[in-house]
Amino acid sequence: MNYIDILGYSASIFIVASFLIKNNEKLLRTINLIGCVLFVVYGILDNAIPVVIPNAFLIVVQVYYIFFAKRK
Repeated sequence: MNYIDILGYSASIFIVASFLIKNNEKLLRTINLIGCVLFVVYGILDNAIPVVIPNAFLIVVQVYYIFFAKRK
């Protein structure tokens, strides 16, 4: 296992962990954001553009909701 594989597995762990969080939307989005960033780096290093594109988009979405969306 090389460092690119470890990066991919780490990203997966963060994404799965974000689905386990309840009642704390900011934490959920932050954990998911970390996973998306790791997946973008993984995709670039592994030349996996289909992994990069949706995760780059999700980074923008998560940043918007963490910093700019109005809270209830």
